[in-house]
Amino acid sequence: MEAANLAWSLALGFLMVTGLRLLWGAAWTGRGPELAIGLAVLTSAGGGALETSSVRAVMAGGEAALAFPVQAVARMLTMAGSAALFVGVWRVFHPDRVWARTLAVTGVTASLAVGIAWVSVGLHSEVRGADPGTLLFHAARASSYVWGGIASFRHWNRLRRRWRVGLVEHVIAQQFFLWGVASLATVALIALITVNHILLGASPLATQQGVTLLALLGLLAGTTIYSAFFPPLLYRRWMTASTA
Repeated sequence: MEAANLAWSLALGFLMVTGLRLLWGAAWTGRGPELAIGLAVLTSAGGGALETSSVRAVMAGGEAALAFPVQAVARMLTMAGSAALFVGVWRVFHPDRVWARTLAVTGVTASLAVGIAWVSVGLHSEVRGADPGTLLFHAARASSYVWGGIASFRHWNRLRRRWRVGLVEHVIAQQFFLWGVASLATVALIALITVNHILLGASPLATQQGVTLLALLGLLAGTTIYSAFFPPLLYRRWMTASTA
């Protein structure tokens, strides 16, 4: 259990570092999409860290009412991250499409509205359980990652065909594949939390298996989203070698 908890904490920390680095890059380049994605990664990871702290406090015997304000902040940060991701996906993949802008605005509005509605009930998740409002919260949270994953894989497929005829570098095509993998891992993580609340009535942090799966999915999401935006030198060399 200790190792799994440490791995989960490392995954959240790695995601925060990724978000901060994206924001640092956006500060220098002035790129709106990079700013949106950086905010999405940082606020989601920060929300996850606060959520973890709040849930563990209740699991340790603390008062749910006292832990709720921390969870309320965590869940609003999480939904702010989803809202920022809607903007980022729109600006990266479909900046000139009216339908994409409309979807982004709708997603931002819905994400924040659902977050406010969940918080307004005033009950901690470990007390509230998997009621319709909680299920809607998780669905709204996942929706931006679903869109991001679909857009990433579609763009990767287009670039892959161009790479095969020498029109684009392999590592560039794979960056979008990695972004898609990170999106899928995040959707799977949200699904894990939702299923645990439905079947067990508690957070996956309550069991060894749950924490282990959270850690694995978190590390997968963290390493792939980092590599998507900041491909390590060894990875670049490997991609170049495979192309040759």
